[in-house]
Amino acid sequence: MLWLALWCAIPALWAQTQTQIRYLSGRGFDDAVEWDFFCTEGRNSGEWTKIKVPSCWEQQGFGGYTYGNVYYGRATAPGITKEEGRYKYEFTVPAEWQGRRVRIVFDGVMTDARVTVNGTSAGSVHQGAFYRFKYDISPLLKYGETNVLEVNVKKESDNTNVNMAERRADYWNFGGIFRPVFLESLPAVFIDWTAIDAKADGSFLAEIHAASGAARNYTVRVALTDADGKAVGRPITGDFPAGGDKAIATGTFSGVKLWTAETPNLYNVKIDLMDGDRVLHSVNERTGFRTIEVRRGDGVYVNGTRVILKGINRHSFWPESGRTLNKELNYEDVRLMREMNMNSVRMSHYPPDPEFLDACDELGLYVLDELTGWHGRYDTQVGRKLVAELVKRDVNHPSIIFWDNGNEGGWNTDLDNDFDIYDPQKRVVLHPQRLLNGVETMHYRSYGETQEYLRGENIFLPTEFLHGLYDGGHGGGLYDYWELMRQHPRFAGGYLWDFADQGVVRTDQGGRLDCYTNYAADGIVGPHHEKEGSFFTVKEVWSPVVVTTPVELPVGFNGEFAVENRYDFTNLNQCEFQLEFVRFSAPGNLRSQPVAASSGIIKTKGPDVAPHNAGKLSFTLPGRWESFDAMNLTAQSPSGETLWTWSWPLKAAEPFIVKNAPGKVSASETGKEIIVTAGTTTLAFSKENGRLSGVRVGNEPISFTNGPRFIVARRANRTLDGDTNTSAPKGVDRIYTEITEAVGYGGLIGPVCEFRALAQRAEAGNIVVEVSYFGALEKVLWTITPEGEVRLDYAYRYDGVVELMGVCFDYPEPQVQAVRWLGKGPYRSWQNRTHGTTLGVWDNTYNDPIPGESWIYPEFKGYFNDWRWATFATSEGEITLGNAGSAGSYLGVYTPRDGRDVLLYTLPQTGIAVLDVIPGVRNKVNATDLIGPSSMPQRSTGLHRGSVTFQFNVKQ
Repeated sequence: MLWLALWCAIPALWAQTQTQIRYLSGRGFDDAVEWDFFCTEGRNSGEWTKIKVPSCWEQQGFGGYTYGNVYYGRATAPGITKEEGRYKYEFTVPAEWQGRRVRIVFDGVMTDARVTVNGTSAGSVHQGAFYRFKYDISPLLKYGETNVLEVNVKKESDNTNVNMAERRADYWNFGGIFRPVFLESLPAVFIDWTAIDAKADGSFLAEIHAASGAARNYTVRVALTDADGKAVGRPITGDFPAGGDKAIATGTFSGVKLWTAETPNLYNVKIDLMDGDRVLHSVNERTGFRTIEVRRGDGVYVNGTRVILKGINRHSFWPESGRTLNKELNYEDVRLMREMNMNSVRMSHYPPDPEFLDACDELGLYVLDELTGWHGRYDTQVGRKLVAELVKRDVNHPSIIFWDNGNEGGWNTDLDNDFDIYDPQKRVVLHPQRLLNGVETMHYRSYGETQEYLRGENIFLPTEFLHGLYDGGHGGGLYDYWELMRQHPRFAGGYLWDFADQGVVRTDQGGRLDCYTNYAADGIVGPHHEKEGSFFTVKEVWSPVVVTTPVELPVGFNGEFAVENRYDFTNLNQCEFQLEFVRFSAPGNLRSQPVAASSGIIKTKGPDVAPHNAGKLSFTLPGRWESFDAMNLTAQSPSGETLWTWSWPLKAAEPFIVKNAPGKVSASETGKEIIVTAGTTTLAFSKENGRLSGVRVGNEPISFTNGPRFIVARRANRTLDGDTNTSAPKGVDRIYTEITEAVGYGGLIGPVCEFRALAQRAEAGNIVVEVSYFGALEKVLWTITPEGEVRLDYAYRYDGVVELMGVCFDYPEPQVQAVRWLGKGPYRSWQNRTHGTTLGVWDNTYNDPIPGESWIYPEFKGYFNDWRWATFATSEGEITLGNAGSAGSYLGVYTPRDGRDVLLYTLPQTGIAVLDVIPGVRNKVNATDLIGPSSMPQRSTGLHRGSVTFQFNVKQ
């Protein structure tokens, strides 16, 4: 039975050649392991207790909180929390590990870590929070017995430069062992690390670094398999020079599928360290075949194709756990970015968890991996160690296309050439916000300044632009910027700031979500990944498929759409398109389905349109398609992701008012009011100002009043003719002031609108109420029919530069419960952010979140584009407005709320409004004047007309 004994021994022999991993901590916050812990200062300090590892100790109730930017530039200051944490953990290692090399691996410790095993130091203190570091603890262990690990962690480094690089920065500063800790058991002779360069032409190079010089002439064998486990080509080999610690294996593999963000094809690489025919150690890596080039004065090329990088800056963050994540959260971030049609991400401002890079490799994102240095920089001695740790850990990820050496002044130029030491691909090194290696990455340029940068001789790749804050930035102005930049021959892409609001759950404040006022509320998603309006703006603007057929369908439309392919590597014949015709539900039944009828979805394969080209997409239209309300066209990626849905209204805006049975309409007057009654509906009009002063249905009031009144506003830093007032106080560019006076005939200044007269008359069986004004509001005509239909026709004329203009009514905001409306939604719009909405019937429940403190989307209040009708559910009943001729207008639903610090806008109260002009939204850095044509104030001239119908119902 010798053969059976040998067969049974195979698994054990195989295991001896492998790297065996044993976790001492959890792999993320959700499976963390309890260790003993002692905190020296702050909450729960001064006694031994338990803590979960990995974790940020603040989130476990220890120490205190610090937001780094508050102390920018200061080595020390009152308020900087600097507690230390002492960790202790008992563990065992298998007896069979004796004779092997055992290393303890820390994936991230903030900030200085002193490690001892069984009372003996494992090595020098490690400084630097975001980097993997290891100690060989083989001689310190008791095999088959209990061992004691102790880790002393200083939240504030003893090295001032480390603090300046990592902790005096615009993000939360945490402390603790915040990433996993594990043991790796290796053969006595083993592979320390590898670096792979797999190019688009199939050429392949692997550097294999042994832990120490080879005493014999060892060799390496490298074999590739595809995603299905099928061998690719033949294995290649390489030799260690006598006494050397690096072997190089080179070869060429034919027929490989290339890696790009659109086609993330990966290959498994098995590397064997050999002594003759005997395998000493095996490691497994992954790679993708691709070639990254920076062609000076031209662009960034992937596999010979010029690409445009559409990206965002991303912190590692979750509210409950700080910087301690898990695999699912890392993958979720990547999925959300891809959902926005992004193809790239910048690591700001430190290397991420390895799982995040795995997700980028698998799902497809180009990555800028960054050495920390927010504005301060590491000293060269520490920096060199950290560059080595960064590159050795991450070098084999095909998603990484650039290394960033610091950020915004945090560049230690002595380190620029160190990346190449460990990277055979020789990826280009960037200095974000600075020109380096032919790539200009300057941040937060205005629209005009961006034009100047594009005229330069260098590639333009802003690694931060359109700085988010609350509902500002990101999508606000993106369309203008992108249309300016994307077609320029030296534009390489850009990175929005940033991905998620960093609202930390304050364990010292009852779980309050804290973004440290406006400092950390910069995300396009909220702390728990709540999607803001700009999420969908970015999704539409950055869609790799763009339908350019105009909203006004051409006469004789036959189902042919004009399409652009903005993919870099994907033909549109790999995509699927879906066409649907829909009828929307009418107002009056808030429980009905938004879509009352559908033609069914018509699917077709995309046309043969190569990347960076345009073409035609054709459908066979169903019979009587024009009878539907709207036509929707959806594009799906080759992997089935929805890229965007475009909508075309097939009918003009209609009042959408349900008529009652014919009844009687009559009018009467008192000393103060004109009163009109039609059926059960009674309207009162004030003789003091001509406005609607009351509504009753039967005996029940509906508090819809005080309109229509003309509203016009512009920012306080503008003169009457719209020019910028350079002497205006700082900050008033955020304040929108209602204009109450205007220049009249002969240069006289008077009221914008002055009430003159109110009259009523019977006309064609209806009652007509006419209001006359002097000034902008030229016509107000109410028509009330015997069926109870109420129609308002108005006209105004205002010549000047405006940023908000239209007519409005009052209704008590506390009594509003919800709105169902037909228009482009469900998110609100700004003048410079109209992309990202689609035509449909939407239901928005009342909410009034405080930006940066609460996250409820879509927001109830704001300006809503291309509205057709809206039914407001209130505590008194229902108020329905129908757009009967205010084409291109916006529905104003009260006034958007800004954060408590009022950094974006202060807007006039407009109640429920019909607006022809709405404001743009600024970003954290640039006022609206600076972010493109669609953000600019509008020049109002001529006559503006509008028609609105109303219906009122009380609760039964």
